[in-house]
Amino acid sequence: MATKLSRPMSASDAAYIRQRAPAAASLFRRRAAMAKDSNDAGQGKAPRMSKRVLRQAEQVGRQIDEKREAVKEAVEELEAKARRLRELAASLKPAAKRAVGRLRQRGASASGAAASPLRPAVARRRARRESFKLHLSRLAKDVDPAFGVTRGGLDALDGVTCELLERLAGGAAGLTKVGRRVTLGERDAEAAVRLLLRGRLRREGERAARAAVGRFRAWR
Repeated sequence: MATKLSRPMSASDAAYIRQRAPAAASLFRRRAAMAKDSNDAGQGKAPRMSKRVLRQAEQVGRQIDEKREAVKEAVEELEAKARRLRELAASLKPAAKRAVGRLRQRGASASGAAASPLRPAVARRRARRESFKLHLSRLAKDVDPAFGVTRGGLDALDGVTCELLERLAGGAAGLTKVGRRVTLGERDAEAAVRLLLRGRLRREGERAARAAVGRFRAWR
């Protein structure tokens, strides 16, 4: 049905209509597509996605997977480090217990000797005892100048060090006797370290010992 115009169309009106017609057609097509997508969603159909959106979604998914794998590897590495630290603590626990027991026995004997008033005042020379307290305190200062160690901590560390050295010396001496030799060599000490220590403590001990032997040979 033709629509009757109230007035004749001028040339300017025709030009305006020709100029706005493409924009109106594209707007009509967009609204029709939106209405179709809403109808499809209401009927249970998934709306169509453009290829660009699909590519972006795949890229984001890959990034999420990569980050998840990186987090998983970091967690596994932390668990391995914690496991090694637990093994190191378990290997040092018996020696620390024995050192603490010796310190308690020495403290009890010293207090008992001071408590007896009838003991004659005899000047006795104190037995010389090997101690690594000075070296341990210097080592702590080398690690961090602001780091300090209490007297009880130095006693515990000194006891652990002496216990480890006694065990290593005994093991190396036994290997020397087995080999029917008189002089204890560096191979005997290295074998004793491998037999008595475990994990990271053994590796660090071997590395430090080899470096010390190399410095001694270079100096000599």
